[in-house]
Amino acid sequence: MDTKAGRGGAAPTPRSSFEIEGGTLVKFLGGESDVVIPDGVTKIAAEAFSDCAFVERVAFPSGLTEIGRSAFAYSGLRELTVPAGIRHIGKNAFENCLSLRCVTLSGLAEVGDFAFYGCSALAEVNFPAGLVAIGKCAFEDCGALRSIRLPESVRSLGDWAFSGCAALAEISLPNGLETIGAEAFAGTAYVADAAHWDAAGVCYLGSHLLCARDPAGDYAIRPHTRTVASDAFAKCRRLTGIRFPEGFAAVGALAFYGCTALKQVSLPEGVREIGIGAFQNCTSLSDMGIPDGLETLGAWAFCRCERLEEISLPKSLRCIGIGAFRDCEALARVTFRGAEEQWNAVRIEHDNECLLEGEMTFRP
Repeated sequence: MDTKAGRGGAAPTPRSSFEIEGGTLVKFLGGESDVVIPDGVTKIAAEAFSDCAFVERVAFPSGLTEIGRSAFAYSGLRELTVPAGIRHIGKNAFENCLSLRCVTLSGLAEVGDFAFYGCSALAEVNFPAGLVAIGKCAFEDCGALRSIRLPESVRSLGDWAFSGCAALAEISLPNGLETIGAEAFAGTAYVADAAHWDAAGVCYLGSHLLCARDPAGDYAIRPHTRTVASDAFAKCRRLTGIRFPEGFAAVGALAFYGCTALKQVSLPEGVREIGIGAFQNCTSLSDMGIPDGLETLGAWAFCRCERLEEISLPKSLRCIGIGAFRDCEALARVTFRGAEEQWNAVRIEHDNECLLEGEMTFRP
């Protein structure tokens, strides 16, 4: 490439404007508003352009593979195209870039925590096919963002991922999304729209259940729902029973935390994991149906379920997390739907004495 011609039509930036060690751009030393990063740079270090409010546009080299933590935080960037060679954007990388209006992400697999937090002018984000995860608070408080369409490849949304995006009204999520973090869309125009809530006070987005406003009695999750977001029913103290539809796939972390009146739960086949603290502090829970096919019980999943007297676990189980049955003092009978040697192969983390001290029955 002819570096004298710059990149993307921009004039080349003098080498003296950069501190470069090996292939890492350690610090931007110049005062240019349009920056062309030299060929040969493969990594932009943490805080390299942080607080450079005068930097409005950056042309990246094709060999760039990493953008570090807070690399462009509080800079004056107006638009951004992330090259295809980058698979991960670091934490806080573009935090509070208040002039940033349009972002195109190419080839990216993961957007890091707080990556675009507080980019209040950001109105357009183009997500790439192949994106797998969006981190915690990644786009929180991007108040100008009105619509998003996530590709089918996305499997995980972190806590508060789009929280506080007040104008966000149009949201398209893939059916294969497995994890939606706590309050991922809190404070958005979508959640504020009464049309997305049912009569019981539960909010849905496509095949996903986002949150609830203390529904009473026995509640049936609507057909074709695949996931319940983290924290969705947390502290819904009037909920006494929950019914899941066929095809349901995932219970988020703390999804039913503190539902103190919840007595009966039966999960359908197809659920592979019960999230961290999913039924923690459900102090009235006495009837818990766990399906064949379940592989993981998250840490503290049934912690302080004081009235749980018996539990039946499937032979598909591979891991029981820390304190999954902590303070389940009434738990007296445990049935494992498999052979003793299969039970011995299950990884059981510490603080599960209530489970291990119960009367054990094997039913191969």
